Amino acid sequence: MSIVRVVADPPPATVFAVLRDWRWAWSAAEVPALAEHLGWRIVHQVDGGTALAAPAADPAVRHTIAGARGEVHYLDVKLTDRVAERTEQTDRQLDEAFTRLVAEAVDVLGPVGGATPETSRQWRLPNGTVRIGRTSWSVVATWRPPDPRWAAAAAAGRYPLGGWVDFTARLRDDLLRLDGGVVLLRHGARVVQFASSHGVLCAEVVADHAAVPEPDRFSARQHEALLGLGWREPRPSGDPNWTCEPVRHLTGPGVEALADRLVATLRDVLGVDRPGHLLVESWDDDTAEPLDLAVCR
Repeated sequence: MSIVRVVADPPPATVFAVLRDWRWAWSAAEVPALAEHLGWRIVHQVDGGTALAAPAADPAVRHTIAGARGEVHYLDVKLTDRVAERTEQTDRQLDEAFTRLVAEAVDVLGPVGGATPETSRQWRLPNGTVRIGRTSWSVVATWRPPDPRWAAAAAAGRYPLGGWVDFTARLRDDLLRLDGGVVLLRHGARVVQFASSHGVLCAEVVADHAAVPEPDRFSARQHEALLGLGWREPRPSGDPNWTCEPVRHLTGPGVEALADRLVATLRDVLGVDRPGHLLVESWDDDTAEPLDLAVCR
């Protein structure tokens, strides 16, 4: 029996599309129009501040529109019911709901923006940042205003110089020095990304999703090549992207092996002719400033 229920008014894909397309100044005065568009009813609102909204068909659910002094700070959109008591069954069902909801979000919002913890996925959009989080009690989507620093970081994307041997050496240096940052290596619709937090390096190859044009999707040969390089394929009940074993000790051999895997993936699987065909985007998790990367010097 299913205990965890996905809130279906409106359906999650519709909510994600609104979060993607809605344009506003994040002011409290605009909240009623957004709520009406989503089919929500405002059940409580502090003047110029936080509001609570309920779906018309599910009045027990409460979405939070947090703010103060006429500004909206963030929206918490409940994607599942909150479980009354945590059990192994609710943990399993929340995991399943989180995986399904992330997959729906990827179809609407595109690839996840950077390697993230297992219980969280994030998308940085022109109109804000969307994060889907799985807690011990529910799955929630949080929508925050755009930070102009993130836009600056994306606009600061640069193209590497040199050949693959030089790029590999510089990439190893970046992996060793990276702490609390995210790096995206873009080639058309394809993205290889890595991040570091608390001394642990995680890397991913963004999987096929609805926004990837059919000609750019992985062939059977590329699928086998990724497996041969040690990537783990996406799982319906787990990671939405291709992943590999995290590097938990930033020693030379572990970092060198990861750098070699990333380069082989870019060059031999994705068919990147030379590093100069890559667009590199990066940011620091704390400051949102672009990183000073060796691969772009």
